[in-house]
Amino acid sequence: MATLPPLLGSTVGSAPDTSLGGRDTPGHRGRVGDPLYGIRRVLRRGADTLTDRAWDRLLAGLDTGDAGGQVAAAWIAAQYLRLLYRAPTVPAPRNCTTASSCTAPTHMSPS
Repeated sequence: MATLPPLLGSTVGSAPDTSLGGRDTPGHRGRVGDPLYGIRRVLRRGADTLTDRAWDRLLAGLDTGDAGGQVAAAWIAAQYLRLLYRAPTVPAPRNCTTASSCTAPTHMSPS
């Protein structure tokens, strides 16, 4: 029997892997009842384009579906990156010992 690379984790001709890969339920992520799936399009927009209703949806979805704060942190990082791409000049690099000691310059703060 031929063996596949360890990354694929099975052999040719063996039974298919039926584990859920760390998920609690089978099937696709999203659809009914998934708050992050419900705000997926809002997450792709820039903070400067969000309406009051969109902000409410974003905050409610993150409160409900992002217990660890990972999606919120990624969205905030994406907003800073959008601001950097729009900046007429690139700010000078700073020495940061930790991520928490680095803050965005005041002209880059979203309003």
